[in-house]
Amino acid sequence: MTQGFNFDVFISYRQNDNRVAGAGGEGWVSEFVSHLTTELESMVKGGVSIYFDNDPKHGLRETDQVDASLNSHLKSVIFVPILSQTYCDTASYAWTQEFLPFVKQSAQDPLGPTIKLHSGNVVSRILPVCIHELDADDQALVEKHLDGKLRAIPFIFKSAGVNRPLRSREDDPMKNINRTIYRDQVNKLAMAIKEIIEVVRKPEQRSAVSQKEVKKSSLLDGLTPPPPSVRSITILPLVFNSAHPEEEFLSQGFAEDLFSSLRQVRTLRLSIQGLNSPVSGKLSSPETTPATLVLTGSMTVKEDDITIQVRLVQSRTEKPIWQGDFRCTREELFSLRTRIILEICETLGVQLKENEKRLVQQPTMTSPQALELYWKGRYHWRRRGNDLLTSLECFQKAADIDPNFAQAYAGIANAAVLLGYYEMIPFEEAIAKCRDAAMAALNIDPTLIEAYYALAYVALCYEWSWPDAEHSFSKVFEINPNSPAASKKYRLALTQILCNFEEAETESPGTVPYFLQAYALLHKGKFEEGLQVAQIATKKDPASFMAQRAAGLCYLGLGYEKEAIETLNTAAQLSNRHPLVLFDLIGAYATLAHNEGAQEIMEEAMANINALPAKINDYYFQPS
Repeated sequence: MTQGFNFDVFISYRQNDNRVAGAGGEGWVSEFVSHLTTELESMVKGGVSIYFDNDPKHGLRETDQVDASLNSHLKSVIFVPILSQTYCDTASYAWTQEFLPFVKQSAQDPLGPTIKLHSGNVVSRILPVCIHELDADDQALVEKHLDGKLRAIPFIFKSAGVNRPLRSREDDPMKNINRTIYRDQVNKLAMAIKEIIEVVRKPEQRSAVSQKEVKKSSLLDGLTPPPPSVRSITILPLVFNSAHPEEEFLSQGFAEDLFSSLRQVRTLRLSIQGLNSPVSGKLSSPETTPATLVLTGSMTVKEDDITIQVRLVQSRTEKPIWQGDFRCTREELFSLRTRIILEICETLGVQLKENEKRLVQQPTMTSPQALELYWKGRYHWRRRGNDLLTSLECFQKAADIDPNFAQAYAGIANAAVLLGYYEMIPFEEAIAKCRDAAMAALNIDPTLIEAYYALAYVALCYEWSWPDAEHSFSKVFEINPNSPAASKKYRLALTQILCNFEEAETESPGTVPYFLQAYALLHKGKFEEGLQVAQIATKKDPASFMAQRAAGLCYLGLGYEKEAIETLNTAAQLSNRHPLVLFDLIGAYATLAHNEGAQEIMEEAMANINALPAKINDYYFQPS
């Protein structure tokens, strides 16, 4: 327990939200508190004390004076309100006796309402958890008292017509529109609690950063660092020298690894050239490159002995700015990048922020054997053609060696989706393999952008589901708001939607913004608003099957079954019986218990499943 407080965490909720459904078991809040407690026990030294009124140790009993007891318990470091559709009720006990008093108390106690973390970020001592998507009025009410935007951790299961708490056994995000993973949300909240508790308990402590001495190259002596304004660098693969030319993936993988780490430094503008180029170490067009500096060099491999020379030169004059000579074993190669990056940043006068140091110095979280196979997989993946089969094999072997290697699963996903596009493996197998691998990657590392890219492509080009694609892109921008590759791919996705419909001559471009908005509202469960927007699209172009489909699904969500069937049948005819619309019809018929009609359409849809389109711009799958 934190000194000066009666509890570390106070859990506030409405009793309605913790009722047990059926005989036995626990209510949602009880189950959630149990999992959160277990998570915190394994994360925070000294433990965390949680007040929860249903807890046998600290909970209220029939003989306790409720108001007086709560006044004492509210003296907690962190307040976690479980926001539901009934929590934000100004007449409720949780609101008047728990939420509002804590807001007032936290503004007056020595800690204040907000905490500055060791990272420098500022957070509120109120950490809301959402188990329903709130009404606009309720959200506005919460934000009024928080004096800022509601920033909650969601535990919401969303599907058509569904808005309820996500349960622990529903850890399958592919069945959930929000793609919410229960375990990830528990861990996310626990991490937020841990950061606050550590600051309150040890305010003088700062995140330890390795101060390992970096040996400078003697070539640095006498060289004048460039002015701080120079921050644009193009990275080239190293010229590869070996008796085994098939191992060139080592030099290209090393260059790509440097690129991935250096782009974590926000003051640098990075580009990479020459991957799979017949002439490594040369700019494809030095006259037009926007970079002012080029990172290049050579790699010589003799059995287990590797010699690397890396140079940072001015792009036009090739005048050297920095040079490093390194010798290592094959296994040590995979951890050499940190030393090179620190030397480059010091030469350029770049002051790394704490979070940048942490990312740059982060050790490789897998074995050298698995990472070597991953580099080899990336090398063959870039070459396309039959090499895609080799890349898939390499990624799979890497995952077999290390089942916790998230990048290997992302590699499987991106290889599978391209193999399906090139018709090198069956369509259904490609999509299933892509989805399974991408979700496996995100279960290990929810911040892995490459996995979200694969899911976005499948949603966009195979399923025509803009809301799902947009959800994946929103995750990418949340993880890295400054990613130029993500911005380009997002613009490409928008352009590709228009191109798909224009090339098929089935859609009027003027309807696209409307039915995409309708789908977005539909997936949020806002069926009435979605229907209004879809009807605008159908009026603009009655022959738009995508607009008719959006309207039909909104009717279904509203319970207008007859209108839903009629509109979806219209969409099916306009789309030339497109399988996606047929599957919508199956769901509509099943809702009406019209099993015979559903079975007939199912057989028709399955017969045509391989006709689903897969348009692609190859840039989408270039290295990020």
